[in-house]
Amino acid sequence: MKQEANEKTDLTLVPARPRGGREETEGAPSLSASQDLPVSTKKSVSRGAIGLAIALLLLLVYGSGLFFFWGHFLPRSSVAEIDVSLMNLSALTRALDKADGQYSLLIKDKNSHDLTIEGSAIGLAYTDQDHALLAKKALRAQNAFLWPLGIFTGHHYPLAVSYDESMLKAALNPILSQSQEPSDAKIIFSGDSYTVSQGDWGIKADQILSDVKGAISDQKSQLTLPDSDYTAPSRRTDDPAIKAACAKIDSYARSTVSYRVQGKKASLSKADIFSMLQIDENFNVSLRPDGISQFVDRLAHELNTYGSKRPFHTQKGDDIEVSGGTYGWVVSKKKEIEQLSREIEAGQAVTREPNWEQTALGPIGDDIGKTYVELDYSNQHMYYVKDGSRVWESDIVSGNMSKGSGSPDGIFHIIYRKSPAVLKGEDYESPVQYFTVWASDVGFHDASWKHVFGGKEYLTRGSHGCINLPLEAAKWVYENIPDGTPVVSYYREPVELTTDNNRISNARSYVKK
Repeated sequence: MKQEANEKTDLTLVPARPRGGREETEGAPSLSASQDLPVSTKKSVSRGAIGLAIALLLLLVYGSGLFFFWGHFLPRSSVAEIDVSLMNLSALTRALDKADGQYSLLIKDKNSHDLTIEGSAIGLAYTDQDHALLAKKALRAQNAFLWPLGIFTGHHYPLAVSYDESMLKAALNPILSQSQEPSDAKIIFSGDSYTVSQGDWGIKADQILSDVKGAISDQKSQLTLPDSDYTAPSRRTDDPAIKAACAKIDSYARSTVSYRVQGKKASLSKADIFSMLQIDENFNVSLRPDGISQFVDRLAHELNTYGSKRPFHTQKGDDIEVSGGTYGWVVSKKKEIEQLSREIEAGQAVTREPNWEQTALGPIGDDIGKTYVELDYSNQHMYYVKDGSRVWESDIVSGNMSKGSGSPDGIFHIIYRKSPAVLKGEDYESPVQYFTVWASDVGFHDASWKHVFGGKEYLTRGSHGCINLPLEAAKWVYENIPDGTPVVSYYREPVELTTDNNRISNARSYVKK
């Protein structure tokens, strides 16, 4: 078996060398000249070749960039205010020719007085007028050998310029003329809205001028003036006191009062509320008492009909104007101020009646209404109109005109009644059965001492101011015309009334003597 294995083994036999002079080869392997190198050696050779190729490629790229940027500007580069990225000398020269005198600088001011200064407005010019030489100097100022870094950082090359400083100061006046003292933020009301101003920074004029000069020298196109050029306000819009004040104002603004009034619309608006507010130096917000009072005065002016002029259609069929007297709607200012103050402080939204000191039977637009007493002094006759229809009438005798005791004219209302009653004056005392009062100590009553009513009796033999009636007429008035009924009295001709009754009654024709 052993012999068979040996026979199958392929061996290369080498002749033995002679003893003593022959090279010993026994046991040494035989190598063929064409046998491959080891794998590790092949990899080492491959890596070296790739590295060499990359190095050559990088060198080629670097060299190409160096060659290009030796005659062109790096990306993100500018000369003066001109973007010269990848621009060559001739292109920059043309750009400088075109841009000569076209420089402008936008200045951003913290007080929102932004300003653009044109080069022509300050007499600006490049110091060196040889634009080709300027372009060459700018290109040589960049380091082309460091172009791989320069393409990411960019460069700016200012050019020497000259300008008139007095013209520069004049152009900067909108900024330099601002106050050197700062002003705090403040709350500004406008109609039904308000805003919070930022407040103004106090300027440092010399420092601003210096920074602008530097920007012009560097040929910057925009300059945002730094905080160091200003003195800051002590209160800005984010101040806690201002925020608290705004919250208080918003609380007040939630108040709305809609007045429910006959024949008239009235309401309290945001603008009204804002007009009532006052803000002290510490931004404490409160209601001005006189502000609320002024609003209530306006409300009363709109709603009050006391003493106002009214058109009136008489029982004779003609149309006249009546005014004066004590009848009509009257707002109670004191009560309205008190209630309105509470509602605004609470931020309430309400719909309600105003606080009335006096009311009338009819709506504000027509407060006399359809039920009233009419006194036509010139014709010495009275009427009672109920629901628009005449239901009763009588002749009368009114105040004695020859003695200055004419009865008051205007619009009044039945105040109270008394039966029996005693009428008293400085020189008289007269008992009557029925007395129905409608003005200051003036009323309808019977006059047993009178036998003639109507006509011209009142001119020389009239009363002390009351309306004299026959007994039955006085009784009818007393028993049928309720309190509060309007009494419309008028003269058809001009008269002068001088008694205290007329003064107190706000008579239309009262004249102070």
